[in-house]
Amino acid sequence: MPITFSRLLVSIIACSALSATAASRIGTGAVQELYEQKCGACHGMKMESGIGGSLVDDTWKHGSSDEAIANVIRNGVPGTEMIAFKEQLSEEQIRALVILIRERQQMTEPTPTSSDDVINAGDLRLQLQPLMTSDSLLWGMTVLPDQSMLVTQRSGKLWHYHNGNKQSISGVPEVWHQGQGGLLDVAAHPDYANNGWIYLAFSETSGKKNDQGRQVGATKIIRAKLKNNALVEQQTIFSVPLNEQVNRGWHFGCRLVLVDGYLFFGIGDAGFPENAQKLDNVNGKIHRLHDDGRVPSDNPFVNNKEAIKSIWTYGNRNPQGLTYDVQRKILWEAEHGPRGGDEINVIEKGKNYGWPTITYGINYDGTPITDKTAAPGMEQPKHYWTPSIAVSNIDIYRGDVFKSWQGKMLVSSLAAQELRVLDINAEKITGDTLIFNDRGRIRDVQVGRNGEVFLLINNEQEQSFGLYSLKSIK
Repeated sequence: MPITFSRLLVSIIACSALSATAASRIGTGAVQELYEQKCGACHGMKMESGIGGSLVDDTWKHGSSDEAIANVIRNGVPGTEMIAFKEQLSEEQIRALVILIRERQQMTEPTPTSSDDVINAGDLRLQLQPLMTSDSLLWGMTVLPDQSMLVTQRSGKLWHYHNGNKQSISGVPEVWHQGQGGLLDVAAHPDYANNGWIYLAFSETSGKKNDQGRQVGATKIIRAKLKNNALVEQQTIFSVPLNEQVNRGWHFGCRLVLVDGYLFFGIGDAGFPENAQKLDNVNGKIHRLHDDGRVPSDNPFVNNKEAIKSIWTYGNRNPQGLTYDVQRKILWEAEHGPRGGDEINVIEKGKNYGWPTITYGINYDGTPITDKTAAPGMEQPKHYWTPSIAVSNIDIYRGDVFKSWQGKMLVSSLAAQELRVLDINAEKITGDTLIFNDRGRIRDVQVGRNGEVFLLINNEQEQSFGLYSLKSIK
């Protein structure tokens, strides 16, 4: 019987799409069933062999791009047993098959070798040095001028780490620790040595419930000063009005970047994709404020009566990384796609980044979202991953500890548990190197003031949650 995505969309409810890891989704769902029906006999159920040849050995006779692979599926190859499927498959289904092929390819890629102590990554020999541990998931960090660090624990704790010791900070606002929410990012003002401001992002709720009786909340940002291990002089920088709070527990954002007197931050679509395209909705956007919370007069939509005045860009699904490249003067963003289509973007005033109208991903259950990966008036990512790595925070390396990484982008990831390094030429990503994986979900990566690299790594299976320093060893 021909497979239909509408039938499968109803029947595939085996587990929560949002809680499943990227690795566990590969080879599952509607697109896998479609592949087995249409392609498995010729290419093998795991794409590794058959009369049609392997689809995962990176040997392509008719082009290796997504477009070339889709064209072969669509139109076939005359004179071979590869028939055209354009009459049997929709464009959305063809796109979903391309993503499945990319997922399977990723599973066969070699990874750097490592032992319990030493990571071999090309010419580098690396080691993770534990600095601080906690009893639950760590989310964000910032380095202070005295080389001490503030680290957030998503359950609601803020830690001050210095010279091997950690101290709990009091006065942290009550957070809504629901789903992906809780205490999120922390950032010190660039002029912290003089003004003492620390910025915190977190999810809050007033107890409001939606029409289904589920509690909802939103992302909030405050700033405060640290005195005697307590947060004082707290000020609200950004909050969402009660009647606009719709988040049920996911896609809160929220990374913080302060540069030239402005605060940039990202908020996800809160699980409502269509809101990312609506200028009267805070969700699915990058926002820009003065560092004291005022709306800048040159924001792109300040004269639009219907728009949220703080919006800087829109069409952003779930920003999880944000960093400012001082030398190139570029604001880089890392964004979660669904199943496939994690992105690296250059964030520019007033632009539309496409979600959910265009995407390089599919739904978590293997059904297609759209066949469109591009559209007029919508920005293309500078780099994307299919399958998803669940990209998290990013930073640009400047320092002398890892000289071969100078000016490159460090990328952390959750589901793939990877640290990657991206080569950059102006605004183009020209290379992507895996440094290590399988040490836990890397929530944050930051370059220290002296070129050190710090990582927050969470391993929930082993109940290990820690701050680490990445060391180069001889």
